[in-house]
Parts: sequence; structure tokens; C-alpha cells
Amino acid sequence: MWPARGVRLAGSNWFLAEFVHRTARAIVIHRFVGVRKDRGHFRHTANMRSETPARNTSSRNNPATSVIAIPSATASDGSGISFRIRGIYSRADLRALGVGEWRQIGKLLNEERLTRISRGWYASPEADPDIVALFRNGLRPGCVTVCQLHGLWVPPGSGLHAIYRDRQTSDIKQLQSSRSDVVLHRVSSFPKGQLISLAEALAHVVECCDSETALIILESAVNHRMISLAQAQEISEQGKKGNRGIAKHLRAGAQSGSESRVRYFFQKNQVIVENQVLINEVGWVDLLVGEKLIIEFDSDAHHSARIDYLNDRNRDKAAIAAGYLVVRLSYPQIWYEWEETQEFLMELVRKNKHREKSASERGVGA
Repeated sequence: MWPARGVRLAGSNWFLAEFVHRTARAIVIHRFVGVRKDRGHFRHTANMRSETPARNTSSRNNPATSVIAIPSATASDGSGISFRIRGIYSRADLRALGVGEWRQIGKLLNEERLTRISRGWYASPEADPDIVALFRNGLRPGCVTVCQLHGLWVPPGSGLHAIYRDRQTSDIKQLQSSRSDVVLHRVSSFPKGQLISLAEALAHVVECCDSETALIILESAVNHRMISLAQAQEISEQGKKGNRGIAKHLRAGAQSGSESRVRYFFQKNQVIVENQVLINEVGWVDLLVGEKLIIEFDSDAHHSARIDYLNDRNRDKAAIAAGYLVVRLSYPQIWYEWEETQEFLMELVRKNKHREKSASERGVGA
């Protein structure tokens, strides 16, 4: 392959032969026995050829290499529910999409379709900036924020909840300095995937939040059929002392956090109230307080269409004709004018507007 050491070439001196010998040897070594660094170890590239799968020549036409779109996967909480955070990807996620090679990831980074947010984690443009901030600071979503990511009803102003491990003080201080609504939960270790399980998040909720917030979120989980009513009651009993009494107030069928909040208000004041009641000639109503007070909830999400508006008003007319008092509460009245709304509702109770009048009160037999 190369001249033997010390052999003289015809017409050349010994030094020329030695030069040719060394040069040829260097070229062959570089060509066949080159080394590369991979994951912190040096391996011979010649030996790696059998370990590396053949390149797919059709990858240029593979949509997965040009569009970041991962189906729902991983993060199971044991109840059969799987979930992933939109726009957040681990290296394993990208590999599952067929874009796990460094050159492919580098291309997406250069095209700004991916951003490296922390070691082993990437975000696409559709990712929630708040969630990206958590990963960037070495944290993970927790408690109420995980419930919100699962689509559960969460009261406005609940803050950004995150979990952190011991010895992460610098990461915590950095995040807290940038925003004031961060609520932190210390854990011994992070989940293998993106999120703690929903069961863990609900356990955080009953330990961290006030009784009203805990009740709202648990009832939303029941309504979404993620847990049963019995499971919600069991979880509430495992929370902090102030939340252990909400088990008796939990109900199935609550359609929104607004409904849960108003019903819980009456329950705490020992006023009889039922949710989702079917009344003849009226239909289903959100709350029936006592025997005669109907409370319905209007929101932009559920009552914005004109046909819904007209149907609601027709139902109100039928209820009034049947002797009921109908009160409609808006989202702002429940969440931003709550003090005034509570006073208004209690005034109705004090005047017995929720009760069927007795014969003597109606003047019968007088």
C-alpha cells in the first residue's frame, strides 16, 4: 500500500522515499481510520458504518422534516390519559418525527422553526411563552398550570405554577424577578417527560390552593371525565386541613367554574341549591336555589351566538310564567365584581325570593 520503510525508489534518494512513505501513510489513516467525537466518546468512523442506518433518500419529501407536528403522546398519568404540551419537544420527540439528526435540527434552528430552550428541549413558534420561560429556567409546569394545560377550568388570576428541584435557587430567583405571579412547588425529582401526571397536579392543587379554587378544578376534572366524583372526594381529603371539608360540596355535572363558584357560595351559606336541574316546560337550568330561584350563567364562550341568546330569553319567559325568578349572571359579575354579586344574591335569600310562598304568605284563607 505504501513503500516499505528504508526502500530506495529508482532515481530518488532515501529522504524522498521516507517522505513518500510518511505522506502515504497519513493519507490512508485519514481516509480509513478517521475518528470522530460522539456523545463524549471517540469512535472509529470505519467501525460505525454498520451501526448507522442507511440514509433515506426520500427524506427531502418527508413532511415531518419540514413541519413540526407531533401527535398526542407520552405523559400518561395511569388513568389512560395521555398528554403533551403544544410546541414543546424533547430530542426523543424530534427523533420520533424523523428529524432527530443534528443536521436536521440545525436546519430547523437556522430557519427559526425551532428554538433551543434548555438542554435537550426545543420549542416551536406556537409554544406558550409562559411555558417556554419555565423550561428555559430549568423548571416544569406544576399544580394549577398542569390542570390548565389539560383543558380544565381554572379561575382567572391563578398565576403560573411551576415545580423545581432542590438546589435550583438561581433559576427560581431569575424567574421570580421577571414576573410576580409565579407559584413554586418543590419536588424531589422531575418527571421523565414534559409534565407531572394529572393526579400529581390535583394533589398539588388541594395542598396549595384555597377551597374554592380546589373545588372548581376538581369538579372540572370530573366533568371532563378525567376522574370520578369519588376520586375527586378522595383527593380533596388528602389536601391541607382547610380543604378537607369540600368533599361534601363536590358535585358532578358542573359546566363551568362560574357555576361551581356560585353554587359553592350558596352551599357555604347553608342555602339549598342544585345544579343542572330539568324543569318542565323550561328545560335544563344551571342552578335552582331553593324552590323558585333560577340562576343562569352567560359567558362569551357559550352565549355569544344570537340563536343561543334568543333561546335563553324564551326559556326565561317560560320560567317566569311558571312562577320562577330568573337571574342571569355574566362572567365579569362572577369574577371581577364578586363582592357586589355576593351581596346581591344574599339579599335575594334574605327576602326569601328562593322559596315557595306558604298559603298564609300568599294571603290564602285570610
